[in-house]
Amino acid sequence: MLDAGEWLYVADVCAQAAAGGPGREPGPVLSAEARESLIVAVAAMDEVLKFIPPDKDEVPRAGFWSDRGRTLRQSEPGRFRRPRLQTVRGAYRDALARAAS
Repeated sequence: MLDAGEWLYVADVCAQAAAGGPGREPGPVLSAEARESLIVAVAAMDEVLKFIPPDKDEVPRAGFWSDRGRTLRQSEPGRFRRPRLQTVRGAYRDALARAAS
């Protein structure tokens, strides 16, 4: 079972694959493979968001049990706050919508 940090890692890897590398944004025309990668990135972001209790704004410490997850949380705790996760997920969805039109 993946923890919140591992799901975020999956989203990062898939978004980077869709964009053609780290630090790049997905372009307006996506290959079928890039589109699939973005679909997986959106789904992975949805999984991270499931770790946040309804009355909280961030993934609790209990949502991290893997070494990768704990390391990512420790190095970038802001990435596990609801508003940021929703913004990133929205950006991935927007890139998919732009590519589909």
